[in-house]
Amino acid sequence: MSAKNIFKNTAIVVVSVIVMLLILELVFRILYPSGVYKTPSIQNERVFSDSSYLQWVLKPNSSDTRQSPYGDYNITLQINSYGLRDYERPIYEGARKVLVLGDSMTYGQGVEINETYPKYLEVMLNKAFGNFEVFNGGYAGSHSIDSYYLYLKKEALQKFSPEIVVIGFFVYDDITDITLNEWIETEDGLPERIVSKAYDIEEGGLVRKRGMLFKYKIARDIYGYLLYKSRLFSYIKNTISDMIVSSPKNRIFDINLNSELSILWEKDKKILNATNDLVKSRNATLIIAVMPVKFQIYDDMWEDYSSKIGKDKLIRKNPNNLLENFGKESGVMVVDIYDLFYEKNKKTPLFLKVDGHLNSNGHELMAEEIHKKIKQIQNEKNKVKKAEHTG
Repeated sequence: MSAKNIFKNTAIVVVSVIVMLLILELVFRILYPSGVYKTPSIQNERVFSDSSYLQWVLKPNSSDTRQSPYGDYNITLQINSYGLRDYERPIYEGARKVLVLGDSMTYGQGVEINETYPKYLEVMLNKAFGNFEVFNGGYAGSHSIDSYYLYLKKEALQKFSPEIVVIGFFVYDDITDITLNEWIETEDGLPERIVSKAYDIEEGGLVRKRGMLFKYKIARDIYGYLLYKSRLFSYIKNTISDMIVSSPKNRIFDINLNSELSILWEKDKKILNATNDLVKSRNATLIIAVMPVKFQIYDDMWEDYSSKIGKDKLIRKNPNNLLENFGKESGVMVVDIYDLFYEKNKKTPLFLKVDGHLNSNGHELMAEEIHKKIKQIQNEKNKVKKAEHTG
């Protein structure tokens, strides 16, 4: 075959593919009118920096903005001198302190600082008791329970001297997120240094390591632009995301966890028990606040998820039940807000419209439930003091 014919045939194939894609795009613009990005940018906020012992930390005295690609929010991000997304203020020696750790749900993706549940909690505690400081450590010690343990051990307990430590445990991925990390150094089977297998830091932002798509900025820009402009590309991306959500490695709602997840959950429990021991060694109290995932709360979303796997194979509250049982076995206080969220969300949405993070109402409700538990702790302490005084 001559070079001319090869070029001609190649051109016919290329043109045919382009025409087919254009036709599919037109079809999807009719059948799939929503779900595309409202902005072409997929850039994460640039407030992160390297750590000598964690996957990353928040960079002290940094700031940025974060806009939802779906148009749900446009927020400011201010990191104080302690490396927290929190207000700048002294750590008062005489104040009673609460440190809250967690991932993007605690960090407050989608809401302003004053709308995060640690800040709502601070207002509630000061109204009830006075003289409380609540520090939002969301993302400060990275975003997995092994990093929370190490952050407490290496830095946070000494720096903040909290009498209460709250871990905002997000049920969807806090069981599995430790698989994204590698423990470089260990002691007694627990981490002493962690590196991320999933993320790099580039110009202060987190960048996924997975393949060519996220490694280079031009590839990320093209990816974001296609999600912004193409219904077809958006549909393909969401279909792949749905497959990942229901894949065996994420099947935390199964009645019986598969062997891989069972082993992982045992490792999680070891870390949580070590965290509790660490907190107790400082005469402080650990509370685990169990945060539901959006598709647990919305019936239509749960129906869609369970239809892919089979309702008879799932328990909607399975990860919540795992944590409740862990609390009973270990003596750790667990606050599970699933039932309350399920009922309240019917009248007042507690999540952002498209994004899966909590809105301001969701954060406030979280704070109310944690506040109730802290009031319970305080009342029990007062009873003990009164009994000692009477005796």
